[in-house]
Amino acid sequence: LFDVLNGVVSLDHEEQRKLADILKETSLGNITNAISEIRSRKKVIDIINELNEEHSKTTKEVGEIQTVVENNLWLFGEKYHLLTAEEPDFEQALRELLAINGNEKYYQKGSVTHSDKNKEMDVFAIRRNFDVDEKGNEFYRCLVVELKRPSDTLKDKHLDQIQKYFKVINSNHQFNDGLHKWDFILAGRKITDDSLARTMIDASLENSKSHAEKGLVMKAGNFSIFIKPWSQIFSEHNIRHKHLLNHLEFDKAKITGTRSEL
Repeated sequence: LFDVLNGVVSLDHEEQRKLADILKETSLGNITNAISEIRSRKKVIDIINELNEEHSKTTKEVGEIQTVVENNLWLFGEKYHLLTAEEPDFEQALRELLAINGNEKYYQKGSVTHSDKNKEMDVFAIRRNFDVDEKGNEFYRCLVVELKRPSDTLKDKHLDQIQKYFKVINSNHQFNDGLHKWDFILAGRKITDDSLARTMIDASLENSKSHAEKGLVMKAGNFSIFIKPWSQIFSEHNIRHKHLLNHLEFDKAKITGTRSEL
């Protein structure tokens, strides 16, 4: 209580006036909850960065990074809801997708037809709320994430892997019904420095430059495929929240010391 009172007393007159105006519209509890969420997000970013940089040889995508990502989908955008995890196949993914849309009665086992239908995605998520496109049409935004361990740099073979996920979903009308838009993201520590192992990645990035979306390797209809090193994902998050982070000016040493709370 004394810490709270000291914090209020230490404000200058203008800062006290601003706080009083804010408290007329919301509670101090809501303010602290919002600040705590931003603080927790910074901790998560620090944890993933540490797994990638300081423990790159021992960190695996399943059990370490995947667990963190599943519980922090805001890394790829706000308000995503995890539908399936622990590497679901496309039958399970379709069942969960139809269930959340209230169409589970249409699900029939074996309805997904593709040679790669038994491939397993790391993360499959959806936004619960409708988005609206430029024509005013409502749609659900879906997210497929393929994670790679820090010791395995991103290569053409990994891009081919997530492109197979796209082909399965694109070829089945239950997924590709016009009511869903899909983002496929290949995420890892960095893109390989081996030019022979990144030929298709470089060509795809070059061909997609006209869309002005960083990391985009393919855009077709309701589908977009991205390749994103973690540094880019962190940068995008920081840009979205830069004004808040700058105002809060967290003590990095204190945040680092409380990572175990997550």
